[in-house]
Order: sequence, then structure tokens, then C-alpha cells
Amino acid sequence: MTISDRQLLLLTAAVSDDPKSIRLAWQQWAEQISLEDTPYPESRLHVAAYANIRAQAPDVVLPAKLHGKARATFVQNHARLRETMIEMGPIPHRIPMMLIKGIAMCELIDAWASRHMGDIDVLVKYTDLKPLVELLRDHYWQPKYSLTWESLEQRIPVRRDSWNLESNNIDLDVHWRVIECEQEVELERAIWATAISKEFHGVPHLIPSPELQAIITLNHGFRAGTLGDQLQTIVDLIRLLPRTDEALLMRYVKQFELHTEFLEFVDLAQRAGVTRKFPQSSPPEVAAPAYPPLSSGLNRFVARRHTRVARMRRDSALLKYPALYSMWEWLGRPAILERWHLRLLGPMTKLLVPQQLTKSQYDIRNGHEADLVCGPGWGWPDPNEMASWIDRADGRLLIVVTEAMDARVTIVLSELVAHSHNRVVDVFANGVFLARIDSQQLIPELTISIVVPHQLLHGNQLEISIRPITYRGTATRNSRLYHQRRSLPVTTIMVTQESG
Repeated sequence: MTISDRQLLLLTAAVSDDPKSIRLAWQQWAEQISLEDTPYPESRLHVAAYANIRAQAPDVVLPAKLHGKARATFVQNHARLRETMIEMGPIPHRIPMMLIKGIAMCELIDAWASRHMGDIDVLVKYTDLKPLVELLRDHYWQPKYSLTWESLEQRIPVRRDSWNLESNNIDLDVHWRVIECEQEVELERAIWATAISKEFHGVPHLIPSPELQAIITLNHGFRAGTLGDQLQTIVDLIRLLPRTDEALLMRYVKQFELHTEFLEFVDLAQRAGVTRKFPQSSPPEVAAPAYPPLSSGLNRFVARRHTRVARMRRDSALLKYPALYSMWEWLGRPAILERWHLRLLGPMTKLLVPQQLTKSQYDIRNGHEADLVCGPGWGWPDPNEMASWIDRADGRLLIVVTEAMDARVTIVLSELVAHSHNRVVDVFANGVFLARIDSQQLIPELTISIVVPHQLLHGNQLEISIRPITYRGTATRNSRLYHQRRSLPVTTIMVTQESG
């Protein structure tokens, strides 16, 4: 992400340890924009700048509104945590939970008045996610952004690290994975083994050690977060680093593949006038996987095998026979075996919400609609991008149709298809190849229309498979590179039929 000159001025006022630089940066920033007109990513630094100026350059005259904002932040952060604990009721006593990210930072560095916080983040063990979902449902929480409980339990955990839920205007961000990386199991063990016990208004809870809180913060700000998250991360880490064991922290940075992100942080901190010496990070010794060229039939077969998803990332809950599907992928996804599977065992897909009736349109930007038709290989209805992406090497739809009638399936894409990293896809219907489509050639119409002859139907179920011919997403488990897994962003699926 690129930080503008004006944002760098405010960041300097918030983190620099040189009083002269702080005074100059604040003066120049205040000459360019008012507090009221500051965009949200920048405005998150207001209270951090206030705290740093008061500590390092107390002679600077600050607006009374900024003092009021700092006091309000203190009150809001305490109230948000207290209200969340009340709303959670007995759940934390039944499922081990840890407060992480913003709220943990407030406790570790006493940033209650200088750290903006949008929600409360909690971490649970991956194995506790299913019982936690059941408890949250029983206590009237709801997943946000139209996501269903079925997707939260079955589809989302293999793709994301967290999801937001709400109850009585309380926003809770539940995490079940700290970082998506090769060493994530070791990270989960470490974070629970080194957790620190705290109390808030007499209620005991856990927070991460300073070193692992730094890892969580670095990952969120420089991999998964927004510009505002990145700016906040720089402030948080500069204040947190003196409380860490630097040798242990650097070992974690290397082990959990955050070397590049740490160097970005150091560069921005130094540009913002931080003069202290930072620990030295060394890159991990990881060899890039070698994939064969796609120059022959054998190499294409081997390449398809390389696009299989790791076992812990498979959509097993969306497959009737996960072991058979895994074997089919291992063999390179041969269409003839797919057809035999359909004839002998039925479709490969097992929907989260089985459909019995025909439906002419599915708006899969809505989680409830997506569950009716989307099988393995589909991500989540993204509230920001207003689409559901295919994010695997095989994205499946299972559609209920009328027997003995041709079916026309129209797939409406989002304009975000221009950013696809897997642009060329093959489309199969019930194991029969129908078309090869370059999604970039569909702009601006943004529709894929295929006709499935009634002779290809088996009963009243039509299984569509969309497969990128060169899938780029399997080689990494780095969440920063998630976009490399995406092929088609779909908004709507329409089905019409006529006599064959």
C-alpha cells in the first residue's frame, strides 16, 4: 500500500521520537486538513498523534476537540469490552477464548485512550469452532453480511481466519486461525502456551504474549488489512516492540514467514522519524515449488495434480464422497471418471442446503442463496466486492432442473473479473466439456451463457464445473496472496429451460 505525504506527516506526529520533527509534522499536517475532514484511515491516528505530542512535545497547542476525542476513545473502548462480555454471557466460561488485536493492544501498552477500535477480536482454537458456533446461535448472535450458520461452520473456516458476528449492536470478530501459513499449527500451540492472564472488571481472560501480539499485528496490518490498518499497525508495533524479547520476536518473524512485512514496517517507521534501532530480520529459507511446463499431455496431467488443495483446506463438507473426490483430483480430474461418478453415485457436490424445487435465479451475493447452489470451490459472498469468487481449481454448482428439457445456464459476472488471476476457464456440465472461456473477453457484457442438452441430464440435477486451465493459487498459503486463487467473481446465476 502507498502512504501519501499528508498521511506520513500525521504518522510522524504519532510515532516520531524527535520533538522537533513532531512539531513540524503536526503543523504541516494541520495546515492541509481539518480534524473534521480527515478521511477515516487517517482519522484513526488522531488519538495516537495526540498521545505522542503530549508526551514528546507538550508545548504544542492542540485543538480541544482532539482532547475530547481521546477521552471519548478511552470511554468507548472500555464500554465496548464490557458490553461484549455481558452479551457473551456464559460462553467464555465454556469455550476457551483469547482477546487479540486492538483490545489486547490496549491492555499490553495501556492504549485505551490512544488506540481506535472498531470491534472486539477473540481467538478460539480451531477445534473449538464448531461448539462455539452452536453456542453463539443458541445465544441469538448472527453472522454478519448475510452469511449463514452452515457456511460459517463448513465453508468459511477452510478459507478465512475469522468472521464477524453481531448481537444487540455488539460487533464480535471471531478468529479461529492466527495466520495462514505452513507453520500455523505450531503458531496456534505457541500462542495458547504463552498466553497472559488478565482481569477486566473482575472477569478473567487471556491475551497473547507481546511477541505473538506483534506477529498478529504485523500480519493483519501488512497482509490482510486496509490502509487504515497498516497505519495503525505502525503505531502499535513501535509502542509494543520495547516490551518484547527481540530475539524471540525475530525467530517468530522468520518462522511464520513475515520477513518481508517486517522490513516494510521498519522502512515506514524510519520514514516517519523513528530513530531507534530496530532488530534485524533474516528471510526464511524456503525454496519455491517447481511446476512442470504445460507443453505436453503428461505435463498438463501432472500440473493439474499440483492444483489440489491441502487436506486441511478441502471443502469436505460440500462433497458427497470426499475420498473419491480427492482421488479424482489426484488423477488429474479426468472427465470420464466424473461421468461414471455421476451415473453410479450421483453428483460429487453435497449442498449445504439441499434443493428440491427448481429455481430460475440465484443471487449468490446473498449467503442464503449461495448455499442453495454453490458447492465446493466457492468462497464467501464478499460484502465489499458484491460477488462470490470461485477460489479453487474446481468450482461446482448443483442446480435442480426439469428432466427431458434443455437447460440454459447464464452466469453473470462482476466487473471485478478484470482482476482475475485465473482468467481462462473450462466449463463442464455433468462431466462433459462444453466451452473454454477467457473471462477478459467477456468485458463489458460480463455474462457466460451455456446450453446443456437434455441428453446430458441425469434425473433432475445438473452439476456445473468451472476449472481454470492454469490455476495459480495452490502454491501459497499466504493470505496476502489470496487473490491468486480467484478466477470468476459471480453475482447471479439464471436458469431457463425449453423442450429439447
